Amino acid sequence: MQIIHSSLPLLSIIIPIHNGKNEIERCLNSIYSQNIEQDLFEVICVDDASTDETCKILSQWAEKRKNLKVLRHETNKRQGGARNSGMDISRGKYISFIDHDDIYIPEGLKNIINSLSQYEKQNYGHLLDILMFDYIKSDDPHKQLNYSHNSTEIMPGYLFLSQQECSWYVWQYIYRKGYLHHTQRRFRENVLFEDSDFILGALAHAHRVKYFKEKLICYSVPGTRTGQTTTSDMQKLIGQRFLSTMAIKNEAEKFLPSASILYGKHHKSNPPESTIAEAVGGRNGGGGGGGDKLHINHL
Repeated sequence: MQIIHSSLPLLSIIIPIHNGKNEIERCLNSIYSQNIEQDLFEVICVDDASTDETCKILSQWAEKRKNLKVLRHETNKRQGGARNSGMDISRGKYISFIDHDDIYIPEGLKNIINSLSQYEKQNYGHLLDILMFDYIKSDDPHKQLNYSHNSTEIMPGYLFLSQQECSWYVWQYIYRKGYLHHTQRRFRENVLFEDSDFILGALAHAHRVKYFKEKLICYSVPGTRTGQTTTSDMQKLIGQRFLSTMAIKNEAEKFLPSASILYGKHHKSNPPESTIAEAVGGRNGGGGGGGDKLHINHL
């Protein structure tokens, strides 16, 4: 398929990194081995105050790749802050996030770029706001994900949330930059679990969301990563998860009462106002044990 080129890249890939010397090159290799013309995408690596050799490795890569940019935080802002910094300088029409210890599946990134280009060609003036795709897990790369029941039809975000099975993982979506900018969608900084409320808000206000039945990322399961979680770390995680839950509640209260105003004039049926966001376990397969999928259930 012929892809229409422009002066700006189609996709910006943002990678937040903290002390990732052992994994980042594997991630970058998975991007640059996709057989994609480099003017179609850019890579933005945000070194979030690493204390190892991450910065040196990134500098070496930037010297060889014209479409790779490196930012460095002097103070650690966690993934939310690093992603915000990457978005601020991104030039692509669409934005993809990937963690430094994850990789793109061979041909996966190429398939996504081809799909976005094809959609733009066929639906000029009606761009997707968000594209959701599948993934595999590093501990079981052959496991069949159970998103097959999801519709591949384009729909507004409130219907997508109420009818589809959605993921908490921020990297499981491609976002149109203009949409994120228009809705002022940002990550909370200096916190853990910064992605749940971001995803909820982003999906809720979107006009055109589509599920793409293709696998794009191989996710590094926490148990396969380097390092160990201490008791102190677990206590912090519990507290941060509570704060994340409250952020989700606040986000839901923002859009649910006004959903009919947002979409009523564009759709025959308004979304029900008596809905609430619930973090529940996923159906069989597809997730990491319960907390990685998002459903909007009717009361």
